[in-house]
Amino acid sequence: MSSKPRPILGDLFHRFPLQERTVPNLLQDAAARFGDRIFASLAGREIRFSDVPLIAARVAGVFHSLDVKSGETVALFMHNCPEFMGSIWGQAWNGGVAVPINPAIRGPGLAHVINDSDANVIVCDADLLHKLDELGAALTNLRYIIVVGTSDSIDTGRYEKLAWDSLLEAAVPIELTQVRFDDPVMIMYTSGTTGLAKGVIVSHHQYYCSATLCADNQHWGPDDHLYTPLQLCHAQAHLNVVAAGLVAGSQVTLPRRFSARNFWAEIAESGATHANAGSAVNVIGNQPPSDREQAHRLRALLCNPPPIDIQKFQKRFNVTVFSQGYGMTEGFFVPRIAYQYDRARNCVGLPSPLFSIDIFDESDIPVPHDGVSVGEIVARPLQPAVMMSGYYKNPAATADAFRNLWFHTGDIAAIDEEGLIYLHGRKKDSIRRRGENISAVEIENAALSHPLVSQAAAFGVPSPLGEHDVKLDLVLVEGGTLTAEEMVSHLETMLATFMIPRFIQFRLVMPMTPTERIEKYKLQAEGCDAADHDGEAGQFARAARH
Repeated sequence: MSSKPRPILGDLFHRFPLQERTVPNLLQDAAARFGDRIFASLAGREIRFSDVPLIAARVAGVFHSLDVKSGETVALFMHNCPEFMGSIWGQAWNGGVAVPINPAIRGPGLAHVINDSDANVIVCDADLLHKLDELGAALTNLRYIIVVGTSDSIDTGRYEKLAWDSLLEAAVPIELTQVRFDDPVMIMYTSGTTGLAKGVIVSHHQYYCSATLCADNQHWGPDDHLYTPLQLCHAQAHLNVVAAGLVAGSQVTLPRRFSARNFWAEIAESGATHANAGSAVNVIGNQPPSDREQAHRLRALLCNPPPIDIQKFQKRFNVTVFSQGYGMTEGFFVPRIAYQYDRARNCVGLPSPLFSIDIFDESDIPVPHDGVSVGEIVARPLQPAVMMSGYYKNPAATADAFRNLWFHTGDIAAIDEEGLIYLHGRKKDSIRRRGENISAVEIENAALSHPLVSQAAAFGVPSPLGEHDVKLDLVLVEGGTLTAEEMVSHLETMLATFMIPRFIQFRLVMPMTPTERIEKYKLQAEGCDAADHDGEAGQFARAARH
């Protein structure tokens, strides 16, 4: 067993006994402990710790006035703003369930989330109303649209449109509705790359655990200032930054939207000491030099995956990178700690004390803990309600995910004798070519190490010989020019021969999910007809320019 630092359950985690670990208790406790100190700056507007339970009670009054009962859902369709967090807190106070929706989605995907969640009330940014209008009669349950901001140009047709400010002014704060630690507080829809999003049921205790594990293991406190440009509809921004800051007494800052160009300027202006950039770190690293990129107080940058060249990134931006950690909406299985294990770049660290973690083969038999043998990451909670309660109204998907009494993550990894986990990509990303198992992540990392490559997606396509051939789709950095032959030469210096892609295609953009994951199933569906290179045909097509 490793003698190096391990994830802990610290003082913040143990602050409440199990039965009292609810969101309203967190809100009241933070107000009592930290008083009139500034808690959050959301899109330029400030909230004090002492205001938080007052906001929760008044917003709960808004929903109560619309006959939203305990246990019922309210959808949230907004960019980062105080009204977003106020709605989360209000629903928790009312004993209800909030359904945060990514503001980037639209069309059938948006209709699916609203309908599937059973929400008849949605809180919506004025500048997103047109997306609801586009859906027409497709929204089967919706009755009320609460509009944040002003809009006089959108006809929402059959739905009653109400102004947030007017409702809030008229609302009567309500008494706290008692909830259990294992009651649902949110349904967060995953942006899975293979089909319609599934609703992950998040309990009060899962909310509590995600927040306290982040704060305890990063040693955050009242002297820290947290920043993230990510949207609050995502667990990483909401639970791992805002909720973590709430329990730690740290100030948090979130802009309305992410801007890679303004990232360092916003951090410098906020005075942040810690930032969570999520998966945007390589986009940030590809920005042209700025005089603000070192004029900051930032001590740590949290991200996943790591920058292509961590040392170069740290030197350029004068910041320490913490890229290890692993989780998903369904569970926070490997919390980030204030330490980086000196291992391969795909090492994500040691498991949370709240879970038993193993690696299973296709028959659900554990693989050797040798750091080499790969299989699917599986997790078993060691305390009640520390991960998702299930997929909303989807018992078949829930049963499949928890088959044989282990939650199957769909991620491929290895684990060594110290318990350190090494991520090899999604199960669906595994490629088998001529008897060899190939990790798409390895090919993508090799491609991304080329200075002219901005995005890379490797995946299997049907081979006439059976199994797969490998296709690699690339997006170049702005102004970059690269040929397929040059890319193959680059890959040949880093990969085994059987891993070299047969097909290479240059693209201007990748199809992306709302959480900025490449939608590989769309690339796979397009096939290879538009490929710029077919290695077995010996053809190298035109140079690509971006």
